[in-house]
Amino acid sequence: MGTAIQIEMALDQAKRFEDELQLLFMQSGKVDVWNKIKSRAAAMDVESAHDARREREAAEKRKKEVDEVVEIVLVALVLLSILGVIGYFTFGILEQRG
Repeated sequence: MGTAIQIEMALDQAKRFEDELQLLFMQSGKVDVWNKIKSRAAAMDVESAHDARREREAAEKRKKEVDEVVEIVLVALVLLSILGVIGYFTFGILEQRG
């Protein structure tokens, strides 16, 4: 509950700060500058979202590659174990024959 309150208070404070800045730009006749600031902020938000998506995709790809390597190693270990058992029994049979 406390964390939710802190988040909401921070969001409210950020909104009020943005509103005050907007008012300052409007009062000084710099509406075009304010619009450029908002446009750049929106573009930066989009780029941040793309970066986060790329990082997620890269992490998923790395995890998939690691999983594939682990699977290959496990299969190789199983095959080596099977070959070892076959070799053991074959050696035992050959030793009994002579």
